[in-house]
Amino acid sequence: MSVRRALLLGLLLRGAAAIWTGALAPGATGGGDAEDFHLEATAIAISGQFDDLAIGTAPYHNLLGLVYSLTTDSFFLGGLLSCLAWFLSAVALVGSMRSLSVNRDSQWRAMLLYAVLPSSILLTSIPLREAFQLLFVNLAIYAALQIYMLGKVGHWFTLISALLGAGSLHGALLASGVLLLAGTLMLVFMRGRLGLSWATLGAVGVAAFVLWYGFQIFGDISYSLDAGLVGAVEAAQLAGESIDARADYKSGVLISSVGDLLLRFPISFLQFFLEPFPWHVSAAGDVVVLLENVLRCWLIWLGWKSVRHSQPPRRRALLFMALAYLTMEAIWSLGTGNWGTAVRHHLPAFGLLLLLASAVDLPEEDEAPLCEASTSIGSPGTG
Repeated sequence: MSVRRALLLGLLLRGAAAIWTGALAPGATGGGDAEDFHLEATAIAISGQFDDLAIGTAPYHNLLGLVYSLTTDSFFLGGLLSCLAWFLSAVALVGSMRSLSVNRDSQWRAMLLYAVLPSSILLTSIPLREAFQLLFVNLAIYAALQIYMLGKVGHWFTLISALLGAGSLHGALLASGVLLLAGTLMLVFMRGRLGLSWATLGAVGVAAFVLWYGFQIFGDISYSLDAGLVGAVEAAQLAGESIDARADYKSGVLISSVGDLLLRFPISFLQFFLEPFPWHVSAAGDVVVLLENVLRCWLIWLGWKSVRHSQPPRRRALLFMALAYLTMEAIWSLGTGNWGTAVRHHLPAFGLLLLLASAVDLPEEDEAPLCEASTSIGSPGTG
């Protein structure tokens, strides 16, 4: 097995799934968001009237509608577009692994998991935003590592563009992107420095400004923060509870104070990661979700070992990625109330988790310079 073959397998599996849902069994998705996106894009292609730009579904509607207007309004074509986005996300993930000098065996094992994860095959082979969310997150992490590990300042453009792309598709990713940008600035400014210094203070100041300004924009164009963080979280949870689903694990939760938020957050976070618990399994699909949760917990354990056993400069990079992963998942958990939606929300950060887990076999005497030999994002395979 090689990285190239793992990527080819993943692409073939998604292509087959796209053919099945788009051509052979168009009702296999059971309707839902994918069908809605397809119908909205078809309407745009016919009318030529694009949705007004806004955070959420509008950018994807417009992209899909543009593709349909230039070709044909086919559910299968929308699925192929998602397959392409998944493949590009995989190429970016391989580039990140090479930035960290992850060995080839770990690379292909990680990419095999990336290729065959059942929920990923389903969600990235039909017209949904998840494949593009995954692509933008992986590109952002790749750019951050290129800037920090290899000193490639030109990738600031890649980083900011990827964060804007991810943030345009969902408010949770916009909030995560603000934090990731601030964290990258601190990581780069403090590179090679220990202890308190003017550079450290400057990095903290710049990061604080990015956080303040970023969340001002977040409140204006995404979730309103007029009622404070508690109000925004309560609104998100009430919106989720309004959708009745068999897989609900959160209902009747009132968050009226900071104390309520602090009390409920650990419970929400654990449920987001672990539901369905074995005693909540009542369908074959639940078993798949349960097994994926077990896999995710194992990968988190490997990621923790990666951070613990690494040496500078990679330790800071791995710690940064671990914090980015946990922060992104924590933000998703605040507004997620059923495990069907949680499966979709886990996907954008899955590449980041695999990157952390794959670094567990890095040599302990890790003394490679920050600007060591680079890898091209355009060459995903290894022999």
